[in-house]
Amino acid sequence: MQRRSRAEVARWTGVPAEELATAVDGCAVVTFGVPLRAVARAGAAFAAASARGDGAQQVVQAMTSHPFMVAGTGRLCTRLMERAGGRLFAKVGAEGVYLAGAPAEGIGVALKVEDGAWRGGSAGGVGRPFRGRPSQRR
Repeated sequence: MQRRSRAEVARWTGVPAEELATAVDGCAVVTFGVPLRAVARAGAAFAAASARGDGAQQVVQAMTSHPFMVAGTGRLCTRLMERAGGRLFAKVGAEGVYLAGAPAEGIGVALKVEDGAWRGGSAGGVGRPFRGRPSQRR
């Protein structure tokens, strides 16, 4: 399973599998570290795959049909998906990382609160969820 997970992270982020940083998260599961730009790239790739009707579409439909099951009450990603009416998917990650994607536009957005705290994530995420194409910025 860990090999498959590594391969999928590499596939969606565009980071070669051998270059993925690894650590153990609070759940005792191996987690992978990638540059923030690669997280946005993964969101854009997943959004585009969903728009094409690939397997990603089922995941996006499940997330957008049941946003509460993604993160729960009052979370940024839950609120974004509830208000967007299926136009975007979003997921909060560990250490102040947020990912969102818009399938119709093929856009991916990643936000990282530098110190890992949640206090600034919601304001930044809601304030400018899809300004520009961060996955394509250099």
